[in-house]
Amino acid sequence: MAHTNMKTRSHTLQSAGFIIFLLGFLLGVLLIIASAWPDLEARMYGFSRYPDESHTPLSCPALMTTQDSAQVKARLHNPLKKTVTLYVKAQMSSSLLIDTLQQTVELQPGETQTLTWDVGPANIDMNYFIFGFVQVLPTSTLPLKGATCGTLVLDLPFRGGPFLFYAAVVLAAVGIGVGAWLWFRNIDWSDPRMVSNSWFMRFIILDILVGVIGSILGWWAVGLVSLVVLALTWSVYLYPRRSAEDKKMLHPED
Repeated sequence: MAHTNMKTRSHTLQSAGFIIFLLGFLLGVLLIIASAWPDLEARMYGFSRYPDESHTPLSCPALMTTQDSAQVKARLHNPLKKTVTLYVKAQMSSSLLIDTLQQTVELQPGETQTLTWDVGPANIDMNYFIFGFVQVLPTSTLPLKGATCGTLVLDLPFRGGPFLFYAAVVLAAVGIGVGAWLWFRNIDWSDPRMVSNSWFMRFIILDILVGVIGSILGWWAVGLVSLVVLALTWSVYLYPRRSAEDKKMLHPED
């Protein structure tokens, strides 16, 4: 009886771990979409970009609500041993015309400055996004640089988009970590199928981790690739199971 109760408890914890893991996993997928999708849309927005631009560090708010005001930030660095004057053009999305701001920045040798531009509800376009574009015009010694970024805007009646985003990051990490821990502790390691499932889960954890971190850092391509890899992995994982179920339905006597 005690062995049966222990086995039942182990099975219950295993199922609970998988459910918690799945919730964290789904939240992680949503975080990747919320981070990578706006950055991808920003590249196709109507900014006057040049194809030969080198990259300049640019970041948009992680997430906003329609009540939020936040800042788009660009980091400028002078790698030379002499003072340079940079001509900076910033463009922010708008429901009407693109807002364009221009300024000059003087940087001492080796100096780094962070420029900021305020964005808010007036910058929302396409219903759900705010886009930013910063271009550093070339000088005689430095090349043309530019970058875009985007922010997903939720239609909520309160402020706190960035807090919601990073709270979701924490919840996803806790869900994936706790769920995987419970599942690993309570599976039957003598079952080859469970061992195979454990490697599948490890790969999923690694992929979702890379996707979330890459998307947060503005590497939208990394986020999109991680989503494609997740879809392909789930398909490969589920196909043999589906095939076995179909075979069993066609040949129940086997």
